Amino acid sequence: LLLDVSNILVGACLNGIAEQLNTALSYSSPNILAERVPLHRIMATENLGWKHALLVEVNFGLENSDFKSHLLILMEDEAISTLCKSLDHFLESL
Repeated sequence: LLLDVSNILVGACLNGIAEQLNTALSYSSPNILAERVPLHRIMATENLGWKHALLVEVNFGLENSDFKSHLLILMEDEAISTLCKSLDHFLESL
């Protein structure tokens, strides 16, 4: 159930960002990579094919509830470049 709710929140957030940037994007449904496992075991930096990455965190919560969700978006070099071009185009249109 939590993954379904997260999927709805992620879809709404990412579709809103794509709409504002006047672009299309795709994403996969949220899933659980691991529980109680150090990050370095999930993502070994020596196996990554990029020099820089941008980590974007979006936090969701329901008022008067214990429900909280965190959307983490990790973008590699090429994605950052594409995002910058989209942002430049967006800012020029204002």
